[in-house]
Amino acid sequence: MLGMTGILRSGAPNPRFAYMPIDPTMTAALSFAQELGAEHLEELDVVLDGRRMECHRVDYGPGGLIAAQRAVVYRELGLPSPQAESGSAEAELEAVRAELRNFRVPHELARSPLARGESAEERVEAVRQLLRDAAQQAFGDSDNEKLLKRVLVRGYLESDSSHEQAATDLNLSRAAYFRRLRAGAERVAEYLAFRAPNG
Repeated sequence: MLGMTGILRSGAPNPRFAYMPIDPTMTAALSFAQELGAEHLEELDVVLDGRRMECHRVDYGPGGLIAAQRAVVYRELGLPSPQAESGSAEAELEAVRAELRNFRVPHELARSPLARGESAEERVEAVRQLLRDAAQQAFGDSDNEKLLKRVLVRGYLESDSSHEQAATDLNLSRAAYFRRLRAGAERVAEYLAFRAPNG
């Protein structure tokens, strides 16, 4: 019922949100949406051939669909949540966001919890390589995903100028650039926090 074929072909490797068309006359469909904790977005409802279709949005949480599915499996097996074992997921996400912002600040990266190695140089390079690898893996193949990746790489990993210059180089308005930069950073943070927490 989650429409996994469509999700797998969406171009997003691990979507956080799902938008579901729900016929309000079908009590089973409404119950399904409620069980998933979906939010009814009335402004996206439509009338087709005289029948109203509601739009309900599911938020799978910071770890996206994969983390939500994993949590269901753990619950059904009677196991403790993987997030409970690995600490606060939100704290991990914020740590990764901070490392992206500090990509060009070696002394900050050297003391990062993501750092590995003995010398400061080894620790800095370990964090940078981890972020580069995540940027390569965290995005899908759709045009939107490719744009998110380009903005993330240009804004943080290859930045040698201001964000305003990066927005100009990418032919984006300032608002559109920063919106995508935030989304890209969130995607990399989620990828590292939930796909490779022990990397």
